[in-house]
Amino acid sequence: MNPPSPHQPFVFQSAVATAGVAIGAGAGTGAGAGRSTVATQDSLVHDTRREITEIIREVAVAARSDRTIGQFSSLLVDHILRAMAAEGVVIWYRNSEPPDVPFAPIQRCGRITDKTILPECAATHQTMLSQVAREAIPVVVPATPGASESTVPANPTDTPAAVVPIESDTGSGKIEYLIEVFLEPEGGVTTQRGYLRFVVQMADLAGEFLRAAELRRLKRTTLISQRVDTAIEGLHRNTRREQVQAAIVDTAADLFDFDRVALCIVDAPHATLAAVSHVNKIDHRSDGARFLLSAAGMELDDGIGVIAQENDDHSNTFVVAPHDSASTLRLVAVSSQASSFENRDQLRRFVDHASVSLRNASQFDAIPGGRLLASMAPALQSGQIQWWLRPIFTACVLTMLIILAMLPTPMYVHAPATVRPDPQHVQQVSAHRDSIVLTRYVGHGDKVQKGDILIALKDENLEDEIRGLTRDQSVLSEKQKNVESELRKVRSQGKDGTTLQNEYSELGVNLTGIDDLISLRKQHRESLVVRADRSGRVDSWRIEERLAEGLPLKRGDQLMRIVADDKPWIVDVTVPQNRTSSIHQSSESETLRVQVALDSSPDQPLSATMNQPMGPSVIQTDSGLRTSSVRLQLSSPMAGSLSGVPAKAIFYCGNRPAAYLLFQDVIAKARELAGLYFGHD
Repeated sequence: MNPPSPHQPFVFQSAVATAGVAIGAGAGTGAGAGRSTVATQDSLVHDTRREITEIIREVAVAARSDRTIGQFSSLLVDHILRAMAAEGVVIWYRNSEPPDVPFAPIQRCGRITDKTILPECAATHQTMLSQVAREAIPVVVPATPGASESTVPANPTDTPAAVVPIESDTGSGKIEYLIEVFLEPEGGVTTQRGYLRFVVQMADLAGEFLRAAELRRLKRTTLISQRVDTAIEGLHRNTRREQVQAAIVDTAADLFDFDRVALCIVDAPHATLAAVSHVNKIDHRSDGARFLLSAAGMELDDGIGVIAQENDDHSNTFVVAPHDSASTLRLVAVSSQASSFENRDQLRRFVDHASVSLRNASQFDAIPGGRLLASMAPALQSGQIQWWLRPIFTACVLTMLIILAMLPTPMYVHAPATVRPDPQHVQQVSAHRDSIVLTRYVGHGDKVQKGDILIALKDENLEDEIRGLTRDQSVLSEKQKNVESELRKVRSQGKDGTTLQNEYSELGVNLTGIDDLISLRKQHRESLVVRADRSGRVDSWRIEERLAEGLPLKRGDQLMRIVADDKPWIVDVTVPQNRTSSIHQSSESETLRVQVALDSSPDQPLSATMNQPMGPSVIQTDSGLRTSSVRLQLSSPMAGSLSGVPAKAIFYCGNRPAAYLLFQDVIAKARELAGLYFGHD
């Protein structure tokens, strides 16, 4: 829409020609201006363009840097304000869930910002921001000073405002960030259009930064998850309570970059300081110890509490409790960086396993004779026990070891796996011919019903063929009418019309052929509108960028998949060859139980069944290990999950003697060698 005056809103149109219009440039000079004035203005325009180009370059460099959102938004508003000589700039943010949450400013700069909007006009302004975010179209909103009707979107300031959405999540259709620039009130429509194009360019750079920042956050989360897994494994190896307590606090401090970590045991109304990171001896009467104990007793919201203080010693303190409500463990972490709270889920998971490892260590210490054996081992080596007690002691130790070796212990086999839907219950959607994406109706994770339109494609060559055939059809139809008219005239005069009759028939045959070709081409065009042949959920997370509107496609390119929600998924597992016999024996004895844990949610295992025998053994090219493949079937569908996600299969093979679990590889090797020498039964 091209408005006649700057007092009517207009939306952004990328195809509108704005050649010769610079950011902040006003109307052209009058006809009577001298050559010197023109030269001066040309020089000014040149300098202005150069400065704006430098500003755009600086923002583009910042968008590709590893900055925080606060640092980048501060630089962005400053550069927009300088480039446009605007009255003010505000960057807004709101979480897309739930949708009724108002926008909140995260950065502001200039004379006119959200702080200058009257309180009674704030609701009107929020309505305007919400409408722009919902429509996702850049727009210049004219000034409506004092507007206070909360249901009517308006700009209640005294200057026009350019409001541009920032696309931080490509393909989701949700707008969480907005840039609002308050323009100079005297600018005309052409000037405002130039301003809007510049703000759109800044919003594109901001969206690029936000998407890159999200990828960096996911990478950090994956890295910290792997480090937490390694740390948890180390905790469970310790069996002495004191060593476990020290390992918990030291590992937590190193993993999450805390300045100080304390382990407290809270048994209301008393609390005990059990360990402090990287401290060998604790001064329980110090101010720091009393502060840690008082923090451990605070009430927690969903297992985590935060104490923010202004002093340099304890700027941020996090108190974490495990999910087990019966646990008395509290982890108190002190950090000078608020970003430490970003890994809240991983911190909670670490504390859960810390509580379990500490409980296991306590149970090991409670084993009768466990402490005694540990304390007598040095005495045996130094010869302080009488010689006649040594055989008795040795016999007791051997008896205890034999008993422990024969104790039935659960046997678990862990193997890497990949979870995916059963191909029999998946619709593979591919491009039938070379085309472009015209309209995309669904996104990844959307639920669809049978017959719903998924995507519409367009083939320009096909359209050209249809248009050409239609033109030929019109020409032949007109020619056939002329021949028919001439034939009637000849017959009315009693002349021979055989030649005209043959020509008329030939034209009819040609028209019939063209009609068939047009019908066939239209059928091909209808086939470019792809529909779902089953009800289910869209899986397109691997090819989201390929589905952008306007991008070319080759014949056979995969577009998406429709996965049935009510059908079970399958799991492809790679089992080490030295564990296949245990799984096979348990399967035959019907004691085998299988669970599958996704790497993204290891604490929520899913039940599975093994309905097929194991495949032949092969040697892995990367590791050189001999493995066998087996396919499992999940007991329940996985609605909304990603196809091809990594997981871990856990086979419960019944109870075996503890000694067998410790030396099963040695036993299997001995059996193999015995078979070579003595033959198999």
